[in-house]
Amino acid sequence: MLCVNPDRMSINPNGSLDVIVGSLAKMYEKMGGEVRYAGKPDGRIFDEALREMRRAGVTDLSRIAMVGDSLFHDIIGGARCGIDTIWLPGGVHSWDLDGNRHTGPFSLSMQKPSNRCLEQLFQMYTKPTHMLWGFWLERHARGSIELT
Repeated sequence: MLCVNPDRMSINPNGSLDVIVGSLAKMYEKMGGEVRYAGKPDGRIFDEALREMRRAGVTDLSRIAMVGDSLFHDIIGGARCGIDTIWLPGGVHSWDLDGNRHTGPFSLSMQKPSNRCLEQLFQMYTKPTHMLWGFWLERHARGSIELT
């Protein structure tokens, strides 16, 4: 099996999570099947992105960052290729953050998680270079981001 989108979950417009293609590939692997991945966090996709940045004249890695809401796909992938990472915690990890289990992603009632909760997540995945807590909330409150 070739899995070109290894994401394991997706956020629906109503805030619920859906299991998607990456989870199917993992299940197939557990059954003994062979799976090849060609998406984040695979280094090939990041290598290609960095080649495109060089073609555009950006060669200083300190001017490049991977921004994303998934510690597994976005942040690990960026860290592996040596660029800064910026985590937006209001996405797929919403239910992992203490105090937010019933509010879901992008909820205006989300609370900032405890340092202990964050450290546990970072031990499971990797620690981002930066974190933009409140990005989704601020953008949503100003009405400048479409969430449906």
